[in-house]
Amino acid sequence: MKTFAVAACLAVGLLAPCAAQAVTYDAFSSFNGTTNPAGGFRYMGFTGPMTAAPLAASLDCPLDSLCLQGGLEAAVYKATATTPFSFTDPDDGTTTTLPHDRLLVQPGDFATSILFFAPKDGLYDFTATFTSLASNANGITVIRLTGVPMGVPNAQLVGTANFIPTAFTFTESRALNAGDYFGFRIGSGLRVDGDITGVSFAATTVPEPATWGLILVGFGGLGAALRRRRTQLA
Repeated sequence: MKTFAVAACLAVGLLAPCAAQAVTYDAFSSFNGTTNPAGGFRYMGFTGPMTAAPLAASLDCPLDSLCLQGGLEAAVYKATATTPFSFTDPDDGTTTTLPHDRLLVQPGDFATSILFFAPKDGLYDFTATFTSLASNANGITVIRLTGVPMGVPNAQLVGTANFIPTAFTFTESRALNAGDYFGFRIGSGLRVDGDITGVSFAATTVPEPATWGLILVGFGGLGAALRRRRTQLA
């Protein structure tokens, strides 16, 4: 019984470092509308086909529609309402629902991007979900961007061009060096209007192989203790 207890403690003790090393970075919880970059994420607006600038003017979206009717500028918002809120555009009758649990992305004339910059070398699991929020949604184009500082980004189409996402989820695991980035560029579809999109985007670090090796050793010790105890009982 004593051997079993020691092995069990060993296995549990080795699992603890794994839990401590797994860190999740979330674009929604990091965004506060006043600092950029924030929490490892950078929020960018494209003022031209090849020109991107930080979105310094993005603000929390109050419980009204004013922040999303200020023109066609690229922007990222976060609804401050505690429950989803809907408003109707008097010009075209479009109804837009603003959820409170994800970022609200307005691509603008060209595009808006959300990029995660790796704080350290390692393997990261990425998860992102895109949902059109306007009743007259006509599509968006999502491009996955990866790259190194001052380098040319690697761009890859996510889904199809000009598609209307409904809880469309993208996942990928990728090794990054400190300072490398991974993220998405969200552009307008066939028209600029009706392209407001809800976006969830998170990055989670993956335990290093050495940590997994220690975990396996712990479970191996636990299994050996169980086999030894069964032998003694027999």
